Amino acid sequence: MRTTLLFAASLLFVCAAIANGPVSAQSEQKWTAEDFTGLKDALAAAKNVRASSLGENALVAIDDGKAIRYWTASAAGARPLKWADGKDFTAQDVTVHQQGKIAYCELSRGESAPNEGFCIENGVAYSVTKPDGKPVSDVRVQFVTAAGVTLAWATHEKEKRLFALEGRKAKPIVDSEGNELVVSGWFLSNSADGGIYARYNPIDGSPQKVEWLQGDRVKPLDLPAMPEEYSGEQWRTDYMHFKDRVLVTTLDMTTAHGAAWLDVGGKAQKLVDSSGNPISHRGYDTFCSEGKVYLQASDFDDEGTQFTTTLYRVDPDKCVKLKLPKEPALELYVRVTLANHTMLCTIGRGKPAWLFSIIGDEVVPIREPDGAAVVGTPVAVSERHGENTLVKYSVGGKPRWGALKGSTMSPLLATGEDELAPHPVAIAGSTLFRIWQADGVGHVGPCVPGKVAADLHDKSKAVVQGADLSAAGAGDCLLVAFQDAKAKKWRLLIAKKKG
Repeated sequence: MRTTLLFAASLLFVCAAIANGPVSAQSEQKWTAEDFTGLKDALAAAKNVRASSLGENALVAIDDGKAIRYWTASAAGARPLKWADGKDFTAQDVTVHQQGKIAYCELSRGESAPNEGFCIENGVAYSVTKPDGKPVSDVRVQFVTAAGVTLAWATHEKEKRLFALEGRKAKPIVDSEGNELVVSGWFLSNSADGGIYARYNPIDGSPQKVEWLQGDRVKPLDLPAMPEEYSGEQWRTDYMHFKDRVLVTTLDMTTAHGAAWLDVGGKAQKLVDSSGNPISHRGYDTFCSEGKVYLQASDFDDEGTQFTTTLYRVDPDKCVKLKLPKEPALELYVRVTLANHTMLCTIGRGKPAWLFSIIGDEVVPIREPDGAAVVGTPVAVSERHGENTLVKYSVGGKPRWGALKGSTMSPLLATGEDELAPHPVAIAGSTLFRIWQADGVGHVGPCVPGKVAADLHDKSKAVVQGADLSAAGAGDCLLVAFQDAKAKKWRLLIAKKKG
């Protein structure tokens, strides 16, 4: 049995955010835990217990060997999760994607049954239904937020169907002719004028399309006319729309030579730098971050042995060159779009994977507070906590977690840590908690980024620890589930801040 908090992971974009208050000083984080009394009878028969986040509550899953049942829990008590018709809610697994006050969830009833999309509102479970009244159901159902919009995504073998969400209703996304969109891959991104680009690969294998996503429809872009020299089939063209102009980038797939220009009122306008001089490079790409548009320009030789990158912020009348670090050098890289800014990660050539942030008009290496450069591959982005973005990344194949603020990555540390928990962070009120394992035993405690987490204690001043420990915030409280080796039973504690 596994209950997890969904966080979208990708080397191209990952985006999920929860707003919280500022981090309090470690000396003020004095918490104590006691037994949660709202689920005594269910815990007595428990074979497994898991706590995960569900907005202002915790979602507690208890497996009694016959079925896995769920409760929403907080300081006010526990309430069994039921369907809107009053029937008990049971599932093999639930994955939660919180979106404001509504939690979209993927329900799994086991390997032989299709997954189903549902949502939780005010402690009640509702099916997320299609226009025909049937629930969104398939081999895999996911809820993903990208470019500021949340979609349902149903997968059957190589086919993916996308659904726009309106509360508990899911509408299939259709093309301009009203045909349901069936794709093998898709990606959403923002334009400079607030629109949403949908890039998708049709299931029939035809070339990738780029269109506007507007509600439950994709519509063709308003495209400028292409100059004759760039109108052949070998050119792959992309666009970035501003309110009164379009930034066009194109690449000849046969020669790997590209071009870029601004289309203003149907007329091509050369790109110039801050001094008014035309810019010229071999390849171009664009991306939008925090409402700013960046032009990635690259130069390389035919053998691919020499590669240089130049980054510009498009103003949009001129291209402002970003200051790049000399060491480590920024060469070939991928972008990771966080909730509040874009992180760059160098790749390939057997070199370390350096991480960078864009701060103002400068690309800055991400470093730990002691000045050590962060080298690793970001694999996921989790919650926001105050001004920090909690980032999961990998160094030497081993996972780590850190709190990123600007270009400083403060590691989340724990005494005696030898392994990370599956989801090793939880937030209760304005306090960040760290979950870790030491000598195979789970621990949890309040954590200030860059400082060693302190163990949580119960009222008898004993350290809260045990096997298969999980924890989740519930408003200003923390719910902690674990298997107590001494008592030989599962326990559920609620931790509150003293005073």
